[in-house]
Amino acid sequence: MEVLLYLLFGFFDIFTILTFTFCMFRFPAKDYVKEFVIIAIVASAVSCVNRLVLDISMFDPGLQFIVLSLFFRYMLSFRLYEATLVTAVGYLGYTGVQFVLIPLLFFMGITELSDMTGLHEMGTYLIQTASDLAILLISWTVRRLGFGFSFVPQPPHSFTIKQRSNKLKKRISIAVSFGVFFILIVIYLLALAEQKTVYLLLLAFLPLSILLWLLRKRDKYD
Repeated sequence: MEVLLYLLFGFFDIFTILTFTFCMFRFPAKDYVKEFVIIAIVASAVSCVNRLVLDISMFDPGLQFIVLSLFFRYMLSFRLYEATLVTAVGYLGYTGVQFVLIPLLFFMGITELSDMTGLHEMGTYLIQTASDLAILLISWTVRRLGFGFSFVPQPPHSFTIKQRSNKLKKRISIAVSFGVFFILIVIYLLALAEQKTVYLLLLAFLPLSILLWLLRKRDKYD
């Protein structure tokens, strides 16, 4: 039963990340529901193996990011740079929302800080559910108000067209790398530290804010 619940909640986590990602880049998410379901099933199964079988929870976020990037590249036919970029936006955005909700739920006495890295605790399920609902609401708002970025073409991409490199693109690549590094490493250091460091969870918005600012510049560049 615990494994089934983990797979179910993991499925909805990935599905909402994919929905949010497509809305942020103005892609018609409803046209890719079948692909989303397949990706969510595989990604949640991989996460289950990482955490419950191999007991490598600390490496699971990084492996999840790689799995999603590969699906964007080979199943959804994004170019490698765009696959990494859009995955980073969706993954960092979801994690950023979680890092706001966790302190709120903690100070309200609904969850414990340990629920952040828990596997079967009720508090962990509450964090996941709240995060999924918040991300879906944000996705709906972005779509409804016409926000998001338009410089990434809708897949499938043409792999015969050679892209030009520029300073802004390099800065975005650095921001993506920094953001992913921050999330994958610092998240566990914060979760295992003293409870007062819950305030530092809000720092997750630093790399996300930098990346969104650079993406807005990139959008205007075109």
